[in-house]
Amino acid sequence: MAQTWMLDPGFGDGGRRIIDVDQSIDEVSAMVVRGDGMTLISGWATPFDLGFSVAFVAQVGPDGELDEAFGHLGIASTTFGDRSLFANAMVEQQDHAVVLVGGTLADGFQRDALVLRYLADGTLDPDFGVDSVVITDLDGNEVYTAVALNDVGQIICAGHVGGSILVVRYEPDGSLDPTFGIDGVQEVPIGLGTLTGHVGMGLRSDGRIALACSTINGLVLTRLEEDGTPDPTFGTDGVLLTGADFSFHAFLLQPDDFMLIGGGAPLDLNGECQGFQLMRYDPEGVLDPELDDDGIVRSLISPDCPEIFGLYYLPDGRILATGTGSSETTFADLTAVRYLPDGALDPSFNGDGKVLVDMGCQAMDVAYAIALQTDGDVMVTGLTDCGNFPNDIAVIRLEPEVHTSIAAVAMRTSGLSVQPNPAVHEAWLEFSVSADQPVSLELWDVQGRRVYSLFVHQQRTAGTYREALPLDGISAGLYTVVLSLGGEVERTRFVKE
Repeated sequence: MAQTWMLDPGFGDGGRRIIDVDQSIDEVSAMVVRGDGMTLISGWATPFDLGFSVAFVAQVGPDGELDEAFGHLGIASTTFGDRSLFANAMVEQQDHAVVLVGGTLADGFQRDALVLRYLADGTLDPDFGVDSVVITDLDGNEVYTAVALNDVGQIICAGHVGGSILVVRYEPDGSLDPTFGIDGVQEVPIGLGTLTGHVGMGLRSDGRIALACSTINGLVLTRLEEDGTPDPTFGTDGVLLTGADFSFHAFLLQPDDFMLIGGGAPLDLNGECQGFQLMRYDPEGVLDPELDDDGIVRSLISPDCPEIFGLYYLPDGRILATGTGSSETTFADLTAVRYLPDGALDPSFNGDGKVLVDMGCQAMDVAYAIALQTDGDVMVTGLTDCGNFPNDIAVIRLEPEVHTSIAAVAMRTSGLSVQPNPAVHEAWLEFSVSADQPVSLELWDVQGRRVYSLFVHQQRTAGTYREALPLDGISAGLYTVVLSLGGEVERTRFVKE
């Protein structure tokens, strides 16, 4: 049944919130919705009185106001001498510490890779790196654009250096992991002058690393072994040139290791816009025919050549996307789109699968990240020119006309159940295996991150199983249990209190 989605009047100013970081020109890179209802937004800002950029993370409460207990009045920012700092990606640890990665810029041209960590309250972590900052200089203009955490808390960063994809693994204290690549560093040569920007990354269920990047020759997919060496079973020496020609901005790894790619479609043969482009590749880099028959979906959600900048995977297989869009009366709006698993626009999401929101002044609004709260509301963040300064942070919260509680959202799929639900210290997972086969059982959070693996590709005989899931040390919130049986994937949600 189609539902009207609208701005939540209980959030900010009628569902909208505009934030300025210290009278500056702001940029937004990532968003994380915490289990307690708080929302983290990262990026960088260039205050007019400094002349160089600072990395920041802001914490917004459920009411849309900055959480003044976090950092300094809701915003934690970091400087490093007179270098500009850029935070391109963010991840939250299990202890709620926040890791930002990106780059630094010195003397106007020399870039080095950046990692920094804040504690849960927004103070810099004194036990990480030097003064809470790690700068990696490989003499080649390095920058990170993606970050992930593995099961033991190591920090894996991806980006580019020269003509190579760059992947670096750090220990939890910020030191390089000597068992990964060459002394913690792995470079995958693509070709000098060929890389054109963003590198996306995700950690597969088997520990291998999936990557994607844009080049002058089209989209390139890469896969590394868990120790950083290129996977010889993928493409040519771990590199696969897909030939897909489009503007690449977003990468997301599904629980079944299929890869979602988002961006802007190329112009058609008549020079006309084709809008959002969403692609899905299977784990071996083949376009998935289950997505719009050929693995590629193009959606002209508005006439202004809209592009996808952020993706979010829902436990039921639907996909949220965000980026640019416009209506007949506005220049550019914050945009939320929901796709069905087969790539069709979801008619139950506002009737036509999309919501466009102007921040109030019919100016330039661009969305870069989208996420789901535990109550099912949709959060979108990006930039707007409607504030007191150019490029202020824009945040909106969308809610359905008929709200669904967490308890009602929890679903049960055939053969997989969680008891009790909600659970506090421990839950029991029950499932059936119809034939001898490898089985994986994992826990994912609402950010699409793997939180815990009970077992991966473990051979099981036919029968019914009951497994204990320890929950101490796991934050309160909504989670998805993912059961992989051969080529089939089943999911069920539960609430950790």
